[in-house]
Amino acid sequence: MEPPRFTDGRTALVGARIRKVDQQRSAQLVYQRGGREFQVNIVRPDALPAGWQERHIDGRSVYFTSLGEHRVAVFQHQGVGYTIQAPVAAGELDALIRELVAPTAARPA
Repeated sequence: MEPPRFTDGRTALVGARIRKVDQQRSAQLVYQRGGREFQVNIVRPDALPAGWQERHIDGRSVYFTSLGEHRVAVFQHQGVGYTIQAPVAAGELDALIRELVAPTAARPA
């Protein structure tokens, strides 16, 4: 599986590890953009959280919450579950989601 790529020219993959999310293995990818790090986790596509705020971004259901300074989003794309955790404003998190699902971004095989 190839990690998602952001095509903005400002975002770099700086690390990765396998971790447990709800007793399931997930790939945790760490990216850096503008001196700030954010995480993308690849999780089971059915691992959608209960009780989180649901909004639609480009017709896709996305679930949001906050953890301290970080905003967290969970969504599905092409049969893969993703979480993004980043110390950004809501609009910036929406933009990260749009970039991750953009047709020109690399997709896991």
